[in-house]
Amino acid sequence: MLRFVADPQGVVAADIKACLPGRGAWLLARRPVVEEAVRRRLFARALKAELRTPPDLAEQVDKLLRRAALANLSLARRSGAVITGAEKVKAALRSGRAALLLHAAEAAADSRRKLAQAARAAAAGRSDAAAGAGQKPEPVAILSPFTAEELRLAFGGQNVMHIAIVKDRGAAGFIKTVARLVAYRAESREQDTGIKQRAPGRAGAGAEPPAGQQKQAKADKRIAGNMAQAMIGKRNDR
Repeated sequence: MLRFVADPQGVVAADIKACLPGRGAWLLARRPVVEEAVRRRLFARALKAELRTPPDLAEQVDKLLRRAALANLSLARRSGAVITGAEKVKAALRSGRAALLLHAAEAAADSRRKLAQAARAAAAGRSDAAAGAGQKPEPVAILSPFTAEELRLAFGGQNVMHIAIVKDRGAAGFIKTVARLVAYRAESREQDTGIKQRAPGRAGAGAEPPAGQQKQAKADKRIAGNMAQAMIGKRNDR
């Protein structure tokens, strides 16, 4: 869930830490739901005030969630829970230490493929061992939520394309915040390759999406709107 409040200027603002003063309205933390709430002007009704809702509020939320995740990534790095460099990352995957594999959005497909193969091979080995012990191993999630420039800034100017997040208490904050960012973007998990963002908009330059995709997009939009309408008034506080 995401909390929204009115700032002193009467503008709707996201309160991702749920700590800002004043009456708050809660909404499911999914970008399509926020976009529909903006389009339907639901925030003023929920907060019972004359308010201005920024048209880019959904993007503002994405930026705040992204900033929080990157800040926690820097903290995880300082705690020793982050491994960089393709070969070191591959070794972490093979050893079973890695809980999460990150690629920069611009990372080469060949490098992604090789690391995914290492993750699959390690998972297969752990599955065989766990099967004998009657356990079910956790797969390594693979994400690409940040650009190379965002990672460079988070790492103090170091160019980074591939990152392994190890199983360590120091990584807990980052794993929680990056999961929230990925869920907000409505990214869907794909077996073996991790999580991939749904491509928005047109299928190609000058081309309309297939009729089936258009129908699904309309259905998704309608569902998001209904969710926004139903939820924004349910958990208002103060």
